[in-house]
Amino acid sequence: MGQSENTSVYRVQANTGTFVIKTSNQADSIALTAEYNGLQKIAQTQTISTPEIYAFNTWDNKHYILMQYIEEGGKSRSALSQLGHDLAALHNIQASTFGLDVDNFIGSLPQSNKQHLSWAQFYYHERLYPQLKKAFDLGFLETRSIKNEHHWVTRIENLIDNVTPVLLHGDLWAGNCILNKKGSGTVIDPAVYYGHNEVDIAMSLLFGGFDETFYDAYFSEIGRVPGLQDRILLYQLYYLLVHLNLFGMSYQRKVSDILHRFS
Repeated sequence: MGQSENTSVYRVQANTGTFVIKTSNQADSIALTAEYNGLQKIAQTQTISTPEIYAFNTWDNKHYILMQYIEEGGKSRSALSQLGHDLAALHNIQASTFGLDVDNFIGSLPQSNKQHLSWAQFYYHERLYPQLKKAFDLGFLETRSIKNEHHWVTRIENLIDNVTPVLLHGDLWAGNCILNKKGSGTVIDPAVYYGHNEVDIAMSLLFGGFDETFYDAYFSEIGRVPGLQDRILLYQLYYLLVHLNLFGMSYQRKVSDILHRFS
């Protein structure tokens, strides 16, 4: 998703190489800290590649991350296949609860990661409800389009069984993945937490998706579970609500269509 208006990104050419510097002002430093923590958490798994971070500090009242510049290498089938295998490896990193011990952001909106034992409870309370309420408060949705907790938890439980909490990128679309010249993918701008692995797949498909080579490689490791298409719509609802709340009415129709499907 797009950066906050308080965040700037620069490519810097130095004698020692090319780097990326991402800066934020004092008010937005918490979001940059969350991004830094997310990149570090993924990097520590040694599964899917993230940019190497050289510094995370403050200068002239601005917080900044200095990190590796990744040169794009083209969308080869081998790179997409490797990305699929790497994402599957990330999704093998498990936890005992859904959520995370810290909150973060999705785009510029706060994302609550309060931990739950139940995926249905987590997805409703920490994902759908906050965005549904915000959309209603902003005048984008009517009350009658927002069902109650029992409705949503029941619908989620009916679609999903025996979900294991796994580490997610959390905002996995093509703009947050660089296919590099080494023949693999590097992910940026994460919104990490432990959730259902299909959330990352749903987001990846929302704006065009990757080549089928990526999905074939991923599902060769993870396996497809029946009912995937309905769950993809359920998980895309969260991201579409976020876009509705950030960018306005152009996303209302898509949100309303999914809400009607799950009514």
